[in-house]
Amino acid sequence: MEILLALSALVIACITLFVQRQHNRKELLPILNTEYEETHKTGDHLYQLWLINNGHGVALIKEYHFVLPSGESVMLDDEHNFLKIIEQNVPNRKSMSNSLPKSLASNDKALLYSFSVPALGRNALAGTTVKVVAESVYGDEVIVDKEGFTVISNRRDAQFEIALKRIADIMGKLLQNRA
Repeated sequence: MEILLALSALVIACITLFVQRQHNRKELLPILNTEYEETHKTGDHLYQLWLINNGHGVALIKEYHFVLPSGESVMLDDEHNFLKIIEQNVPNRKSMSNSLPKSLASNDKALLYSFSVPALGRNALAGTTVKVVAESVYGDEVIVDKEGFTVISNRRDAQFEIALKRIADIMGKLLQNRA
């Protein structure tokens, strides 16, 4: 009887640990999105793209992909590569700045690019999108692109999530069969 009680306590402690870890992972998940701003000033058009982290966890950024209107996806290795893309596509720009941060703190935002063109100039980058692949402190992968926000669980936790989902599905079927 004591062994059964000890095993039950161990199972309950393991389940509690798992639930607490899931809560902590969700709590520290970076919630990334991009914000495109187009401002028309006298004589100039200012274009800016911001990366925003609305979550409570730090985003450790692994990759940036710039998707041109043609559908071509260019992986941005460094700021120089990004600068060349802007220079090639917007030769009539007046001022320009860009950055590719490697991390983004919680509730923070970073300017990815900013450039202005004369009012009669053309922005050849109109219609471009950015895909950002980041990682949470727990190793979950976060992807933000034009479709939205996607989270892929880390390998360790994904195995437990799959097992628990299967158990929940079986329990649901058993309850449906009883009714």
